[in-house]
Amino acid sequence: MGIIGYTGTANFLVTDEKTLKIIKTRNDNDCGMCGKKIIKGQYCLGGDWSKFCLDCSPKVWGNFKEEMKRVSEFIEIQEEKLKVNKEKYEKNNLICLI
Repeated sequence: MGIIGYTGTANFLVTDEKTLKIIKTRNDNDCGMCGKKIIKGQYCLGGDWSKFCLDCSPKVWGNFKEEMKRVSEFIEIQEEKLKVNKEKYEKNNLICLI
């Protein structure tokens, strides 16, 4: 299941939330974006498996914000499509019941 839960609500996954937080690493890692070494004890962005150096953090947050904007725009288009074609869709649903 993705970010939309079974009830239609936003279901921000715990792993997604962890990836967007600044943490102190317990092991050596490589930045998932630029490959830079992240040494044990340094601060970085990341959670379970993904780690990003502090230099790449603004890019990661920016990418996430842009993706959320695209999702919002997609939803607006779908809402408009439903408003315009709702009667057509409902008529089709009635025909399918017969």
